[in-house]
Amino acid sequence: MIKGARIFSVVIRMLIGAILIVSGWSHLQNELLFYADVRHYRILGPLGSLLVSQLFPWIQICIGCCFFTDIRSKGSSVLSCVLFLLFSLGQASVLFSGRTVDCGCFGVLHSETIGFTTIAFSIGLLCTAVFNAYLSFATVDQNQL
Repeated sequence: MIKGARIFSVVIRMLIGAILIVSGWSHLQNELLFYADVRHYRILGPLGSLLVSQLFPWIQICIGCCFFTDIRSKGSSVLSCVLFLLFSLGQASVLFSGRTVDCGCFGVLHSETIGFTTIAFSIGLLCTAVFNAYLSFATVDQNQL
């Protein structure tokens, strides 16, 4: 891979990793608030919301740590795409149902009402994650030849 492209790939990976770690950590700071945020989406029942609110923060932190340490970066890239796709679809379903719900994106640190800006942010993260996944699968390390 060209050196500039490699640096760009690392910067993208670190950016996504930082966002996932901060978001996951903030959800762990108030698990009850995050559970309530998940319930307000009205996509899952009580048990599904509980499972998501307990597992997602840890999944976010694990993926973020994998990005920072460059361990299993291909798998982490795919998982981050899935997470951002789920976030985008969840927010879109709330917006188009006409309900007013806080996104709960960064837990106690920051939350805003779901709207076109929050969906654009989620889709932007999804596009960045897809590009990162492309870079992680398309690159050939000289040591692999």
